[in-house]
Amino acid sequence: MDGVTGIDLEQWQARVQNGHASIARVYGAAELQTALADGPPKGKLSVFVVLLGESAEANRLATGSHAQQTAAQVGVLYALRNSRDNRGDAASDELQPIRNAVRQHLMGWVPADCYEATEFDGGQLFAYDNNVLWWADTYTSEFTLDKEVPHADA
Repeated sequence: MDGVTGIDLEQWQARVQNGHASIARVYGAAELQTALADGPPKGKLSVFVVLLGESAEANRLATGSHAQQTAAQVGVLYALRNSRDNRGDAASDELQPIRNAVRQHLMGWVPADCYEATEFDGGQLFAYDNNVLWWADTYTSEFTLDKEVPHADA
């Protein structure tokens, strides 16, 4: 069987970083935890790519092997700082073209041969605090988790 064992977040981070010229670096889950506690990294725009979850269907094979269709939900979180904007309107307007570019870069993208095309699931305001607009977009890509199951007599 030739399935995958899970999602490659470094591949997703690289894809997001190439989605818009204003994205200088993409951070992961560890940096997101710090940013949520202490504020995003210095600079105007910070982008984080994290695995939000996975959901799997039941095994679809009878005996001798195991295969489950699995959907991975990946979050792209944006933190946009705008010190002249106390309400978040300007930050929201400024973020929209960046989100649009990243969305166009991710929708339909196939992360690897054994994945389905990436789909945009939606986005929502995550927070607005200290002139920083936090926005989260969610994407899904499906793949098959599989393994050979040894026989009891082996």
